Amino acid sequence: MGQPAPAVLAVAGTAHTTDWLGASGSAPLPTAAFGAIYFVDAIAIVLLSRVLLTCDPTNETLSAAVNGNATKGIVSQLLYVLAMGLAFVRPWIADLIYAFVAVLWVVPDPRIERLVSAREAPTAPNP
Repeated sequence: MGQPAPAVLAVAGTAHTTDWLGASGSAPLPTAAFGAIYFVDAIAIVLLSRVLLTCDPTNETLSAAVNGNATKGIVSQLLYVLAMGLAFVRPWIADLIYAFVAVLWVVPDPRIERLVSAREAPTAPNP
């Protein structure tokens, strides 16, 4: 049996890091560790997207949806790195950045929404 991927370990460590952050009251090290876990998770999402595209390169809908979401992923990674550094200076600012990134991902990408709704739209029969 193979070794677990670092991203799998990062996802598994999310709950422990969140507990540690909650118990510490936003101390610098747990705040930075929280950002590091989510930074690795963001990298895992980018890698997963690339793997999905290589598995089915002819799927234009998947390609458009995954490639259209690259900006959000890059911005998230940059904000996580910024927040990890700020965690040692002003942990509360790092917490605000983490919250902003979470809200960024809750808002759906309009390009993906258009692709999904266009694909699910019923076609009218020809008279």
